[in-house]
Amino acid sequence: DDPTATTSTQKLIYSIGIVLILCLAAVCSGLNIGLLGIDPLRLETLEKSGEPSEQKAARKVKRIMEDRHLLLCAILFFNALCMEVLPLLLGSLVPSSVAIIIAITGLLLFGEILPQAICNKYGLQIGGFLVPLLWTMIFMTFAVTYPLARLLDKMLGKQHSQFYQRKELEQLILMHSEEKIKQLEENERKDSIKKSGEESSGSTSEEHLEEEEAQQITAAIRAAGKSVKDVLTPLQEVMMLSVDTEFNQKTIDEIYERGHSRIPIYDGNQNNIIGVIHAKQLIMTKPSAQNKLNKQLVRQNLLFFDPSTRIFDALNQFQTGRGHLAIVRDEKEVYGIVTLEDLIELILQCEIYDENDVKRQNKTNLINTQMV
Repeated sequence: DDPTATTSTQKLIYSIGIVLILCLAAVCSGLNIGLLGIDPLRLETLEKSGEPSEQKAARKVKRIMEDRHLLLCAILFFNALCMEVLPLLLGSLVPSSVAIIIAITGLLLFGEILPQAICNKYGLQIGGFLVPLLWTMIFMTFAVTYPLARLLDKMLGKQHSQFYQRKELEQLILMHSEEKIKQLEENERKDSIKKSGEESSGSTSEEHLEEEEAQQITAAIRAAGKSVKDVLTPLQEVMMLSVDTEFNQKTIDEIYERGHSRIPIYDGNQNNIIGVIHAKQLIMTKPSAQNKLNKQLVRQNLLFFDPSTRIFDALNQFQTGRGHLAIVRDEKEVYGIVTLEDLIELILQCEIYDENDVKRQNKTNLINTQMV
């Protein structure tokens, strides 16, 4: 067609059509990256714990995102349609060679680069706002896109949430506490101070994890792959008393010196542990060379763990209230003991000191200083 033969009304209609085509191409291109690029797991996370605007947008797009291949086909169908129609409309206003140049430039800049850059950051919010338009696109192209979507499902399988392996999850968490993120937060804080003219209160941004938080979370993840054999105290290092032990002042001094609240009791040999006695139970017992440990004080309802028992399985057993100390053994031998404190220290990756631990540590430090 000769562009010079186009009337003013036709030029206006074509111009409006060109603008609408560019807008539709921008929507298709941007949402193809910004919306379909959102992992189902992240979408669910944003729906439950995101900002209010993110939660609202996630709820809006959740239904339409359930069939991602169908949405993908509809978006690409309209995107391809825009690329074909735009040069035709431009050809009615300007010469064909100029129309091709304008179409390529316009689609590249306004239909690809800018919308993808914007939707890469605000894709969820824009997608939530344009859900009615997306449903309309699916409805209009359903006869073509539905068979293609089912073919993609059969060839590639339906898209499912991306779940991370333990190592990957650990690394993601640690990335939140890296120094470069702290530096970024510091720069953002300085920019905020410059803009507001007010000093910050010094509080840390809640957007990223503190280093201690990241370490404890990753420690808990690692603990899930460990067993009680990794944290037990070997039998030869355990303070134990024979059921025939004389309950005299020497025994009391030894119990006090070691500072343990629970002492395993054995009968005959150390592999035959019959119970546990609480140090506080001995307060009302008068020490004497003739006295033996009172069997009635020995708590016999013991917990026994196989060496392969997982850390969190053992923790669940401790939570039943049967005690804070368990014997680790198999059918052949006793390996040692494990306590609730051992599990908590492993999960938190820190030592838990009580007053007795501090006293013993101070005494050890004093001895080391004297030796030096």
